[in-house]
Amino acid sequence: MMWIKWEETWVNNKGCGILFAFFSVFLPLASEAKDFDRFYIAPGYMTLKPDINSDRAQINTDVTLSNVLGFGELVFEDVSFEIPNSYIAFGPFDGLGGILGYRVTEHISIETVLAIPQPIEIALNLPDAVMQVADVLQLLTVMDLENLDPGEIYLPDVNQNVGELDMLGMILGSNYRIPLHKNVSSYVGGGLVYLTVDDAQLNSISVVNFENASLSVNDRWGYYMQLGTEVFFSEHWSVLVDVKSLSVETSARIENVTLDGGSGVELAPGVIDIDFSFKGVIYHIGLNWAF
Repeated sequence: MMWIKWEETWVNNKGCGILFAFFSVFLPLASEAKDFDRFYIAPGYMTLKPDINSDRAQINTDVTLSNVLGFGELVFEDVSFEIPNSYIAFGPFDGLGGILGYRVTEHISIETVLAIPQPIEIALNLPDAVMQVADVLQLLTVMDLENLDPGEIYLPDVNQNVGELDMLGMILGSNYRIPLHKNVSSYVGGGLVYLTVDDAQLNSISVVNFENASLSVNDRWGYYMQLGTEVFFSEHWSVLVDVKSLSVETSARIENVTLDGGSGVELAPGVIDIDFSFKGVIYHIGLNWAF
C-alpha cells in the first residue's frame, strides 16, 4: 500500500527526478514565509479498499495431455491464450497510519503518508476457462486433436483468495489550505504514488498449484487527488478528516503455476500476466499535532 521502503524507492531514477523538481519549487518558498509551526503529524485510523480494473489474463504455458485419445503423453510447448473478464484483486487495508507534513507557507504544505504494514489478501478470478483452453487445443493440428471433445479439456472457474502479500510504497504531495472559519480550514491537493510488492505468499487451491509459484507486481508511479477538513481546538492541536483518491496503472505476473485441466490435462509451468488499474480511496481520521 503506502509504506515507506526507502532503499527501493530512492534508487528509481525517474522518481528522484520528480522529487528533485518537487522540492526545487516548494522549499524556496519556506524562506519567505512567516513564523509559525512548521511540522505536523496526524496519527489515526486509515482504510483503503482497492478497486481493481482489468479485463483479461494472458496465459503462457506448456500443455501436457496424458492418456488422451489413446496416446500415452503429448506435450505442446509455449501455448498462449487469453481468458477474458479475469482479474487479480487485493483485499482492503484497515489499520493505523498517519500523515507527516511540513508547512512551507501559511497555505501550502508538503506531506507524506505512513502506515503500519499488514498482510493484504490476494484474490484471483479466471472465469470461462473451459472454452478458452478447449479452443486453443483444438487449433493445434497435431495428431487430429481437432476431433477431441472440448468437454474433456476444461479449467473450472477460479474465483477465490489465493494468498497474502506485503505491499510497500510512498505517497508524497502538497496541498493548499483555505480558511473557512477561525478554527476551521479545508484543503485540496495532490501528488505522487509509488507502489511495489515486497513479499507474497500463495496458497494452492483445487485446480491451481502455487507450490513453486511467485507473484510480482511492476513498480509503477501513479497519482492521487486530496480533499480534507481540519478543525482546531487549540494552538497546536486539531482533528482532521482526509480523503485521497489514488490511481496507478501496473501489471502483475504469476510464474511457475500448475493448472489442472482435468481428464489427464495439465498446464505447467505456466505464467499468468494481468494488466490492471489499481485505484481506490484512502480515508483517514486523525488527531493532528503541529510543532
